[in-house]
Amino acid sequence: MAPSWWPLSKQTCLGLDLGSSALKAVELEREDGRVVLRAAASAATPAGALTEGALTDGLAVAEGIKAMLDQRKIRARNVAAAVGGDRVVCRTDMPRTGEIEAFVRAKAASAVQYALDAACVGWQPVESMIEGSVMWTAAPVEQVDWVRATAALAGRAPNLVTPQACAIANIYGHGYEPSGRNAVLILHIGARRMLAMAMRGWAVAYSCDIALGRQRSIEGAELDRRVLDTLEPHLDPLTASVRPYELELVLLSGGGAASESLSKALQERSGVDVDRLDPFRKIGYSPESEAGRTAQQYGPAMAVAAGLALTGLGEA
Repeated sequence: MAPSWWPLSKQTCLGLDLGSSALKAVELEREDGRVVLRAAASAATPAGALTEGALTDGLAVAEGIKAMLDQRKIRARNVAAAVGGDRVVCRTDMPRTGEIEAFVRAKAASAVQYALDAACVGWQPVESMIEGSVMWTAAPVEQVDWVRATAALAGRAPNLVTPQACAIANIYGHGYEPSGRNAVLILHIGARRMLAMAMRGWAVAYSCDIALGRQRSIEGAELDRRVLDTLEPHLDPLTASVRPYELELVLLSGGGAASESLSKALQERSGVDVDRLDPFRKIGYSPESEAGRTAQQYGPAMAVAAGLALTGLGEA
């Protein structure tokens, strides 16, 4: 059965990113054969309403979403949302024999710390990037349900819910048009968590979601140190997943991408170039418009929301 988080092929879509410190929304539209930005917004997440990927006050988040969208007069009804956290898995493996569904379910069962019948499991062949391989995902059903119910309370019931890694992979693939020979590390750095993704082309070869600060937001010099220290133990599986190629670039997204000192420290530590991921690189917009100004202001922090909207358009 096709997983619920692959493209829907709509004409417009609103991507909703529910972060622990900020809510983000991006509406994209097809226009004359290209993708254009129709609306963008960001607002603070109500304090204590979302921690560790779990909603502790869904009504407060729903009210925050509604207020944000109403302020920008965003009326879109075709909506995509995301789930994240260390209970959500996204990676690529190569089936040796047998049926793909059985292979993926066996991989998911060994990777998640909860019953497989309580998981949303999906997969997609990625042979054009990694020969003979399949990218698969798993997320707790209850987490998907939380997101759906909260967005519905705001009057925006999602047509699809996808892992954050898939959304970021989609916007990266669309904007950078990588080949299977391109090996890139994407670090999506939030206020409390970091999603590290080793990419072969547009396929997520391996990903891990790492806690930076469980009870509070991390910023400044402490954020730099936490990112470097917590990433270190995960570098071996991340780099091994893209072999025989070597990582050639580190791209930063999320709110933490704004840190110049972090970019410099990562470049010194890794020995490869570090840049900010631009989610609007191949998306048309007017810099003078309200949406355009928001896109320029928040840039990499909008990666998940933009990737979700792109998925809903069927442009992934």
